Amino acid sequence: MPTTTEEKPKKKQKKRPGLAPWFNTSVLSSFGVAIIIHLLVALSIGSYVIFEGIDIPDLFDGTYVETSEPFVAQEEELIMEEEPLPMVESADVDVIEVAPMLDQSAPDFRDILTVPVESVAPTFRMPNAQGISKVMSNNRGKSQGNSTGVQKIKMSSLFGSRSSGGESLSGYLYDFKQTDRKKPTELSQAYNKGNTGKKQDAYNKVLSEFTRKWDSTTLAQYFRSDDPLSITQFIMPSMSAKMAPEAFNVERDVEQAGWLVNYTGTISPPYSGTFRFVGAADDILIVRIEEKVVFNGSFHAKYWHDNEEVRQKIGGKFAGGPGMLAGKWIKMSADKQYKMDVALGEVPGGKFWAFLLVQDEDEEYQQHSKGYPILPAFQMAPTEIPQYADSDGYKVLEDGLVFGAQPE
Repeated sequence: MPTTTEEKPKKKQKKRPGLAPWFNTSVLSSFGVAIIIHLLVALSIGSYVIFEGIDIPDLFDGTYVETSEPFVAQEEELIMEEEPLPMVESADVDVIEVAPMLDQSAPDFRDILTVPVESVAPTFRMPNAQGISKVMSNNRGKSQGNSTGVQKIKMSSLFGSRSSGGESLSGYLYDFKQTDRKKPTELSQAYNKGNTGKKQDAYNKVLSEFTRKWDSTTLAQYFRSDDPLSITQFIMPSMSAKMAPEAFNVERDVEQAGWLVNYTGTISPPYSGTFRFVGAADDILIVRIEEKVVFNGSFHAKYWHDNEEVRQKIGGKFAGGPGMLAGKWIKMSADKQYKMDVALGEVPGGKFWAFLLVQDEDEEYQQHSKGYPILPAFQMAPTEIPQYADSDGYKVLEDGLVFGAQPE
């Protein structure tokens, strides 16, 4: 009988504290390895996302995530309704710094000559004063035609246009025959007597009082037009003296005799040089620069006073008057502005005419048959020269010499 081997009793396994009963070596060898592998895969994917910059929304596009929080799903739904923003990878973008668009060669528009466009309105707006002065500053030696090709202004009247600002002198018309309350004056009494000599004396008394200091307050006692006119030149062929009150729209209140227009403003020459004013008038033409009278082109020497320095006769007589007159030479700088006053007036009535020219001391000019130089008109902006009959005895150049100006 074969010997029976006695089986050894099995030892009871002691429970390890802290370990679940299902956790044993066999389980650890299979399940644990699986967990470690999954963890390594997850870590490798996370590292790839972080370091390689993969777009996370693209990676998880289409995955469904359960959640117990309904407001998250609502919020996600609202976001999806919006139009998605375009995605740009930062690595593919070239950043360009845009500097302010400042063209160093671009002209300063204050130095540009602006030419008014023809308008249906009877008035006009004149170009900037400083601009014309600077543009014309390159035209020295061309004063006999320095505005050729430039569109020229045409004033609505020979005494100016109703315009605010621009290149001009501005002036009001005064009536020495009546007060500011339309009461007769001493001059009115002289005019009513019909004596030409008395008219001239009475008028000159008021004129001399005003031009002594050129203080407009001395004119405040006389009737004045409501609105000023802006003028760009003083080229006024022979006309009826009543055209001045008509231009200022006071023809119902002012007769054709005994009036004065006082234009004021500042001027700047087109270039530095020595100039003088030349011209004549029937009856009053007086020019003052920087509080000094520099030209008296009035018809009679008795108007204002007979000062040969500002009233030099050049050439022969014409139009029944004294002929061409010239003022004193003035040195002027292109970078400065000069206060200017011009007085125009009519004493007995009838006909009125006036023209104011300018002469450059260093310029050569053609001579008129009357013996005086043919000069450019003194202008504050390029302006059309009105038609006139050369038989009157004076002639001006087609293009004026433009001084920048600002009305007062």
